[in-house]
Amino acid sequence: MVWIKLASHDTGLGVMGLVFGLLGPLEVRARDERAPLGAPMVRALLASLLLWPGQFVSVSRLAGALWHTPPISANANLRTYAARLREVLGRLDLADRLTTQRSGGGYRLTASRHEVDAEEFARLATRGRMALCSGNAAVAVDDLTSALALWRGRAGEDAPGNGALVRHLLALDEQRLVTMEDLAEARLAAGHTTGLVSNLRAIVFEHPLRERPWSFLMRALYQAGDPSAALIAFDQLRAAFREGLGIEPSASCSGCRCRSCDATTRPSPPDRHRCRSDSCPRSPRVRDRGPARRRDWAA
Repeated sequence: MVWIKLASHDTGLGVMGLVFGLLGPLEVRARDERAPLGAPMVRALLASLLLWPGQFVSVSRLAGALWHTPPISANANLRTYAARLREVLGRLDLADRLTTQRSGGGYRLTASRHEVDAEEFARLATRGRMALCSGNAAVAVDDLTSALALWRGRAGEDAPGNGALVRHLLALDEQRLVTMEDLAEARLAAGHTTGLVSNLRAIVFEHPLRERPWSFLMRALYQAGDPSAALIAFDQLRAAFREGLGIEPSASCSGCRCRSCDATTRPSPPDRHRCRSDSCPRSPRVRDRGPARRRDWAA
């Protein structure tokens, strides 16, 4: 995964009163103090509880999150991990945040949505997406940028990779990638294109089979006055799709190619000393001769 730093915004848990961090290495912070989280399975339990903040999570669900095949001692192990997690929280006077459900078994980590970075990310990303859909690109850029600034790495990257927890964390990473694409679309709509091409190149290099960032890359290059580079990007997209999926790009991306090809074949403007009257004859348009010669990826 490519991580693009958004230097203009604060990052991490030092903003907006966040206490629990899931969007990167796991963190618990209070009063600008960070608690060491200890053993890997304690971190895995914390990550699992942060997926459902404020809710009682059953022992069976936690066992499925922590282990691909839960051991016979899963209940006893969870009690041990919960006790250790409570000790960690106690160092920051947060021990009462972790409660046990006696009937039926389960645990709850009490936290408001504004205290968990994953919840705050979802809120900002949803609000930015709604602003984008309503045509308010400038607001969308602000909200989506703030949402992405909360990320510090892969979701729960220091939690052990076992059980259903892995799928949930990968889903968070996917949401981040979709939000990066939404931000690219918003920046194009708002005309905030400085640095956008390099960001999009990083995304398509890491994810060559995602068509949406390719289309934004072609649009960004076209808007920057470089239709030839947009054609090269289309050739790279088509080669990646043919090799990886055995299909052609969609009609929308082909339309981007046609616009770029039209721009590259448009005749040069007349000399400024010549007559510009509508009665002056115009140079004929050169017909599309097909895609530009494919260049190496690093070009």
